[in-house]
Amino acid sequence: MAETPRKLLDRRRLGSDAGVGSPAMSREASTVERLSDLLVPSMSLEGLSFPPSQAELDSYVDVPIAALPKQYKRDNMTRVFVNRDLDLGRMEFFGFDMDYTLAVYKSPEYEAMTYDLLTRRLVDIGYPASILELRYDPTFPLRGLCVDNKLGNLLKLDEFGAILQVVHGRTPLDTAQIEDAYPNRYISPSDLGHGRYAVYDTLFAMPEACLYADLVRHFESSMGHTEDGIVAENFAISFEALHTDVRAAVDHVHAAGALKKATVAELDRFVEPQPRLAELLNRLRAQAKVFLLTNSDFAYTNTLMDWLLRASYTAAQPNWRAFFDIVIVSARKPAFFSAGTALREVDVESGAVKLQRIRALEPGRVYQGGSLEEFAKLTGARGSRVLYVGDHIFGDVVKSKRQGWRTLLVIRELEDERESWTRQLGSYTHLVNLQFILAEVYRGLDASATVPPDVKPVQEALRKCLKQMHDETGTTFGSAFRTGSRKSFFSQQVEQFADLYSASFANLLSYPLFYLFRAADQIMPHEITAYERSSAPESARVDGGAGASASP
Repeated sequence: MAETPRKLLDRRRLGSDAGVGSPAMSREASTVERLSDLLVPSMSLEGLSFPPSQAELDSYVDVPIAALPKQYKRDNMTRVFVNRDLDLGRMEFFGFDMDYTLAVYKSPEYEAMTYDLLTRRLVDIGYPASILELRYDPTFPLRGLCVDNKLGNLLKLDEFGAILQVVHGRTPLDTAQIEDAYPNRYISPSDLGHGRYAVYDTLFAMPEACLYADLVRHFESSMGHTEDGIVAENFAISFEALHTDVRAAVDHVHAAGALKKATVAELDRFVEPQPRLAELLNRLRAQAKVFLLTNSDFAYTNTLMDWLLRASYTAAQPNWRAFFDIVIVSARKPAFFSAGTALREVDVESGAVKLQRIRALEPGRVYQGGSLEEFAKLTGARGSRVLYVGDHIFGDVVKSKRQGWRTLLVIRELEDERESWTRQLGSYTHLVNLQFILAEVYRGLDASATVPPDVKPVQEALRKCLKQMHDETGTTFGSAFRTGSRKSFFSQQVEQFADLYSASFANLLSYPLFYLFRAADQIMPHEITAYERSSAPESARVDGGAGASASP
């Protein structure tokens, strides 16, 4: 029986023909080449090489979107998530912050210790000793919360500034109370970060947020209070003044060295080991220059980095500085990214600052201060060829991003988010079903309809489902990234300013250094509808009615 062209090609690929170099092999090879030309239009996904050749791509026949296999993704705990395309192979500089990036502080031990230092400082300046009994609660604060220091409230906002939750002290406000305090249920993002509204956007700020709320509850439970403060016979303080005092206490424990002293005294207790740090730094240095840019002073940086890297010392790398091409301490970010400060060299033996002019940033040496402009001038670093890794969404990511650096934001909470989503999966499935049901209620209704359907039962079921999802997080404010199907303000900041984000800097080791990070397609609601109609079977297609929303 004569073979079909496809069978001949398949047999040829399997190597079942005559031996290599035989006349039969030569004759059949030419036949196969001609048959391949005829079969070019039928190249399938299964037949592709990976990576495919140009000829294969030219002859490839697209598979319908709904029929494509699930795209390969790394495990969430080792994955780097992508907001904007980034080619690692183009990076000429890799920069790292230290605190909460390379030096990851153990939670909640570190926050609890910071919280206790803050209460002691407040007692030192005249606050009642009773506040020493307060304790840090790791289930309460959340990155991205906003404090209203006029009314003493903590607010969780959505990506546009709409108010999702309000807590006064530790008491959540109901809908009527929220609308009474904030009639528009909206805070303009341009008002955040100064004046009445401050944002807790770093892990360093979690003890501060918790303490502020605890002090409001503590004083109001035993004293009288007004709309804007606490009043008693021998004690009176506004919520704004309370916020100012707590903020000053935070600055004091940092500047006076109490926090650093307590950390250094028990590194094993407060700092996570990083067994793969040396491996990552050395791999990056094989391709590009690696620098450390931290706000911490030299003494503290020297102690922590030595502790993190000591086990990896060799004759060629006898100290932690040998793992970096450039080291800058006391950088004063975010000022570093604008006017900056004077650039000086630090004597690594004495810690003293040298005053001579800096003409180059040399390996093995340590520098203090400086600015982005001076850094670029001395190193030749071009903004788009620098990837900076940090944890501070404003000091590390927003400011550096605006100067052209590419950014990777370290978000430790991603580890908790995965566990939280596992708990919420059943409730989220129910939420999507309820949204489908609500959309079906409005199927086919247009402007000629005069009797509105009774959707109160569905709306109430949606409300209960959202509350269930919130309760399943086991925290006061729920997820840092969303409430139900609505993204949080923190989520919007991450999307807007971080090119990449991940739970740990070490997750870069999960990718080759020539890897091209590609962002997911950004699809608008009207485009989602077009996709659903083109890729889903007819029985699965629905019209989006009032109250329907696309799943995240």
